[in-house]
Amino acid sequence: EELVETIRLRRLAKTMAVEKLILRDGKMTCNFVADTQSPFYQSEMFGKVIAYVQRNPRTCLLKESKDKLTLTFNNINTIGQGMKCLEEVMCLN
Repeated sequence: EELVETIRLRRLAKTMAVEKLILRDGKMTCNFVADTQSPFYQSEMFGKVIAYVQRNPRTCLLKESKDKLTLTFNNINTIGQGMKCLEEVMCLN
């Protein structure tokens, strides 16, 4: 069952332009598409990511290093918790 949930989590992350997703040590790290010219960075979805980070500064961190944009969520210990966080970002108005 966890394997199926992992696939769902990765698919959801891919719709958000996440190239790499890591869930380890109570954190979920999402590396966004590296191409800064990607349409993602001009999209409504990217605006939702920014808004979510602004509203939840204690639970997540958005940072750029080495031309890579990374979103890290704290206190994520299960795949279900990771799904819930990404769904919250996507549903933000």
